Amino acid sequence: MKPFIAIALCCGMAFAQNVTISENGQSKHVIVIPDQPQTVLKTAAKELSDHLKLVTGAQLPVVEASKRPADTPAFVIAPMDGKPDEIAIDFNGNDILLRGQMPRGPLYAVYTFLEDYVGIRWWTATESSIPHNPSLFVATKPHHYAPAIISRETFYQPIFNSVHGARMKNNGHFAGVANEYGGHYTIIGWCHTFYQFLPPEKYFKDHPEWYSFRNGTRGYAGRQLCLTNDDMRREFTKVCLERIRKQPWAGIIDVSQNDWDGHCQCPACAAIEKEEGGFSGVLLRFVNAVAEDIEKEYPNFLVETLAYSYGRTPPKITKPRHNVIIRLCVGGVNHAQPLDTGSDNAAFRDEIAAWSKIAPKLFIWNYLANFHSFILPFPNYRTFGTDIRFFVNHNAISIFEQGDAQCRVGDFNPARAWIIAHLLWNPDDDEAKLTKEFYNGYYGSAAPHLLAYQDFLCDTFNATGQKLHSSRDISSWLTPEALVKARAIYAKAEEAVKDNPILSRRVRRERLVLDHACLLYQVSETRRERYCGEKPKVNIADARKLVNEFVELTDEWKPAFISENNQFGGYAHRMRADMFPEYGEIPDVCKNLPASRWDCLNIDQFRIYEINHRAFLDKDSGAEKGLVAWMRGNYPDWLVQCDLHDGYDITKKWKARLRVRIEAKAKDGVGLNFGVYDDQDKKGLYSKKIEISEFDGNNYTVIETPYFNLGHKMYLWFSPPDRPLDEVEKVFIDRVILIREE
Repeated sequence: MKPFIAIALCCGMAFAQNVTISENGQSKHVIVIPDQPQTVLKTAAKELSDHLKLVTGAQLPVVEASKRPADTPAFVIAPMDGKPDEIAIDFNGNDILLRGQMPRGPLYAVYTFLEDYVGIRWWTATESSIPHNPSLFVATKPHHYAPAIISRETFYQPIFNSVHGARMKNNGHFAGVANEYGGHYTIIGWCHTFYQFLPPEKYFKDHPEWYSFRNGTRGYAGRQLCLTNDDMRREFTKVCLERIRKQPWAGIIDVSQNDWDGHCQCPACAAIEKEEGGFSGVLLRFVNAVAEDIEKEYPNFLVETLAYSYGRTPPKITKPRHNVIIRLCVGGVNHAQPLDTGSDNAAFRDEIAAWSKIAPKLFIWNYLANFHSFILPFPNYRTFGTDIRFFVNHNAISIFEQGDAQCRVGDFNPARAWIIAHLLWNPDDDEAKLTKEFYNGYYGSAAPHLLAYQDFLCDTFNATGQKLHSSRDISSWLTPEALVKARAIYAKAEEAVKDNPILSRRVRRERLVLDHACLLYQVSETRRERYCGEKPKVNIADARKLVNEFVELTDEWKPAFISENNQFGGYAHRMRADMFPEYGEIPDVCKNLPASRWDCLNIDQFRIYEINHRAFLDKDSGAEKGLVAWMRGNYPDWLVQCDLHDGYDITKKWKARLRVRIEAKAKDGVGLNFGVYDDQDKKGLYSKKIEISEFDGNNYTVIETPYFNLGHKMYLWFSPPDRPLDEVEKVFIDRVILIREE
């Protein structure tokens, strides 16, 4: 472990056993800040004054140094020289010195004092524990500390608040901390910047030699830059410096390849690639050269690049310059095991060890959520601290802990955000102690039962011998029998806080993840009972009650996204409609068929992407149930989709009848694209271009597919024809009827 600065420096000062801050709600202390202070120092003073008033009832005045009353004890908030974000808490008689390296250090010193000396806890942006102590005495124990991780990012919703982010000492790219709270690091360009900085539409015509040489030609589509071209490098550096001059406070700029392959294979690049044992050597020589030129004008600026894809293996010869950071993504690991000891994680250990031997500064991009679905259990609760310490031991100075920031009701997000933020600030903190502190403070008497529930999930997963990847479903490890046991444990947590409305609400919110896991099973079982005549093997819960609560609570708490870049939207309503469909009037084509042979998929079961932008949900008197999904005709993406859920009888073929219409001035050509996609095998099963001539003018028209084989994880998709709006203005999708062959 790298040594942390945490030493008591007496500096010749005299220390008492305790310092009296207030007695019976009265205080003699003032808060002193420098004359003509920077805004962040004013913020630090206000945060200290406001919180001490909440604790003691005493309002401590804030004064500039030259106006400090004589013989008055004071909190002295001041800058100091030091490492990034370094803090110092010292005592001189009755004075308390709160100092730090600018711009965030003095504020962090205040927050550390309020947490560690006064006992305040900020659980989330809106929930905290503030002790009431009119007579406040603090121990005169000096504290000096400089974090090893200089850029800290906890990517969870509960942190996304400028004030709370600062209190959690988050300062990374997405932290969003305002300048008055110390600001944050900004990575100019973020990542994949080759074409951001040298866009081919601007440069390729005059400088094709700046772009990849492959298959005998220079090109830019699906390619990269020619990293051995000196003229290109000079222009690239010029653009970087222009960007830095606009954001000199950012601290970091990214220089990294596009998010695809297509690297240059010209003789010069190929020779270096061979010499270095991989393309990372070509990239790193280029990045080092750019970083050297940037350092001449901005000596403290850092240049960051990716160890990614075809450039992931460290080079044999070239090493990163002292101002270059290597960003390494934690990929292909088992998140249920610690990275430093887990048997499944040996390959990543070798990789980070190889990079840390040559790179003095690493940026770690770690994944902590289930990107398949944010609202599902992800049992990696035991690895937060050990993994962060493992990163620091391998030269990590920047860590991006990517949680499910797009979702407001994920898997214990408030707890994850708080615990991880504290571990990023001080990786040597006791993770078990932090966990118990948060759960006891935030969930009260439900805490031991919630921790037992998490232990059950971890043990259940580990018993399968599977790998916990950052994108997977739960069906292979969280069985119906395990769900029943998990619900029984969770019920004890709810029982423990049933008389406390605040705690009960917090505990109930966290149960949405378990509810969702149960509902995924029950959706399939209720449909299998209808279409296959199979009774549920395990009765988990009252399905109708559970799904109604899920709809009600997600409507209230608004998760935002169900998975990465997929909006939650009407997901809960679609789930209820799939379990308990309300068909309205049964379509004529289905009236003489048994229930097991047909299904009617209505608008409330559709997934609509880019809603209110390129796709819309609107009233339409001609639609069967008065609502219709429609898309503009000029954007060729699968904007309307409809799942073909598990539960159908897949031993027989099915066909789809679409009720669609268009508004078009064109008389021929394609009016709508439609298909069936197998998401499990990642292949299309059927697709059709529906010609304008097949539509009945502006009236709804029924289009029927041939019979096709159904399987697991399939969906229907609809796409506009990609034509000018004056040819095809709108495409409308009403209900879809599925019919099984006899």
